[in-house]
Amino acid sequence: MLVSIDLRKQSEVVGLMSQFVEEEKRLNPYYGGMFINGSVSRAEANNGSDIDGVHVIRGSVLAKPDYEYAWPIQFRLRSVFELCYGIPIQDNRHVIKVSDMNSVKRGTDEFDKHTIAAGVDGGIVEQIDQETGFKHREKYSSQRMFKSMSVESGVHPYRFPKGGVFPWWTEYCLLEGGMKKRIW
Repeated sequence: MLVSIDLRKQSEVVGLMSQFVEEEKRLNPYYGGMFINGSVSRAEANNGSDIDGVHVIRGSVLAKPDYEYAWPIQFRLRSVFELCYGIPIQDNRHVIKVSDMNSVKRGTDEFDKHTIAAGVDGGIVEQIDQETGFKHREKYSSQRMFKSMSVESGVHPYRFPKGGVFPWWTEYCLLEGGMKKRIW
């Protein structure tokens, strides 16, 4: 684990996110990766920024709603980035289900030519780009309402959560027992 995270160092942030994505892909057969967009993808983040992302789900017929297949990695990212580093993760607004064109179009609204595919197969990236043309869009500049900023204003040092104890919901994604309680 990194001692501190500097959001201005794009490669550091994307590298850590990619490790989580690859781990989740090994555990979750329906998880297809993540797109990182916003200030981190454009290398414009400051240490008060958040991390914007959209998860990709594979599979045409799923037993549960699409977003539930992204829950394990969402919990993991929040456990590490929000609780230990104080960096908000904005990855719960959209989930792209590759076989559902409505979710593809809705999920890529904020994508632009700087968007980074973390662990998403090249064929899926091309398919989504053909449908939406996000790789040719200029820098996305619209501000979201109620956008949260990071708690930290400088480099984000690692620390245990408040009181030194992880909340109960982190078991779902961090502890070995939680991994056995997967939703599929």
